[in-house]
Amino acid sequence: MRARQLIIYTTDEIPEKHEKSPAEAKQQDSHEANIKSPTKEEKQDLAMAAILSERREIDGLNEQSEEDARCLEHLQLQLLEEPSKCGDAERENAMLQNQ
Repeated sequence: MRARQLIIYTTDEIPEKHEKSPAEAKQQDSHEANIKSPTKEEKQDLAMAAILSERREIDGLNEQSEEDARCLEHLQLQLLEEPSKCGDAERENAMLQNQ
């Protein structure tokens, strides 16, 4: 097994950056064209889709909250009526026992 050698250049020995031939430049350009990064409009579309999705989720949660509030109000009314129902039942039982 050969050990890797670390090549350290002095400033005088740094190899010159090689110029690309037109064929190499064209090949790199076509490769870069295949790797497409999102355009500004695509990023805006993605952001808008995310915002709309979050709004739909919030709307759903608001609807659920409103339904829960209606249910809670109904249960509170039932609790307020409960003592009067108990009183009615007790009076009725007392009347039946007195007969």
